[in-house]
Amino acid sequence: MFLSRSRPPGFTLIELLVVIAIIAVLIGLLLPAIQKVREAAARMSSQNNLKQIALASHGYHDARDHYPPAFSWSSGRWNIPGMQDGTAFTHILPYVEGGNLHNLIEASASDSRALTNKSAAEDAPSPPKVYLNPSDETCPTDGQQFHKDVGMNYAAGSYAANYQLFGSVTKNSTAATAAPTVVKRNRAVTVTDGLSNTIAFAEKQTVFRNPSSYDQFNIYAYPSTQFLGHIPMFGFERAGLSVSAAPSPTGPTDASGLMAGPLSKFQVRPAVEGTTGLANWYQAHAPRESGILVALGDGSVRMMSPSVTGETWWAACTPSAGDLAESW
Repeated sequence: MFLSRSRPPGFTLIELLVVIAIIAVLIGLLLPAIQKVREAAARMSSQNNLKQIALASHGYHDARDHYPPAFSWSSGRWNIPGMQDGTAFTHILPYVEGGNLHNLIEASASDSRALTNKSAAEDAPSPPKVYLNPSDETCPTDGQQFHKDVGMNYAAGSYAANYQLFGSVTKNSTAATAAPTVVKRNRAVTVTDGLSNTIAFAEKQTVFRNPSSYDQFNIYAYPSTQFLGHIPMFGFERAGLSVSAAPSPTGPTDASGLMAGPLSKFQVRPAVEGTTGLANWYQAHAPRESGILVALGDGSVRMMSPSVTGETWWAACTPSAGDLAESW
């Protein structure tokens, strides 16, 4: 006599749908949490990058008794005697474990187009990872951008130096061929507003415009006057600048469009395509809605909220104007 075995009841369709719904809800709750963790990790990485960059500028200062210039090149009105072509970021390469790349750039300095660029068929030397911001959605993983207009690859970056602190030449050298009268080399002792009150570096979007039309991006090592708007800096000011000039998404063609004063306040997640809200070449850019990370002159890093006024931003940019920024 055989006894029949009863099978345990299986899931009914309704029960299965309930389980699937519960799993979907859990995934829906988990994804935002994962995204927040990723954003926090990216923000912390950018904060560490800025701290390393700021400390590297201190290393440069300790070795030479002045900060590196925001930019310089070996000809024309921006020539700084005895100074290698490049930007603040090329000058501090030895202090961010980029000594070999710095030597490569220095060896090619006789060619004004040779700083970390190669033909379209070659790869440009990638910048140090410390120059790439994981919070910047426009930043390529290797830091390279292809410039269609000139058919070359360049090494780009996600940060910018405050021209008000690092400077270049005196602002009264306005003619394109005029020789600089006095080289502006700021030292820590000249920052009378205090290093802890003065912005040294800030986040800046890597790509400014849609690469499918015309590549405009933040080139950390290119010093040519042809691409002044690509230099990784903000707060640029010289004689003839109208501080009330409206931002120009296509980049200025003369001094009247350069960004200084309260209107130079950073943009928040500016667009790279379209007709409105485009990134301005001469401003810093916050890659997140909550604000922009800035490294102060003392090496500390803080978040500046988008709600700060343009006056507060500019007061934090000027190192010795006696206009200490209100609490932010």
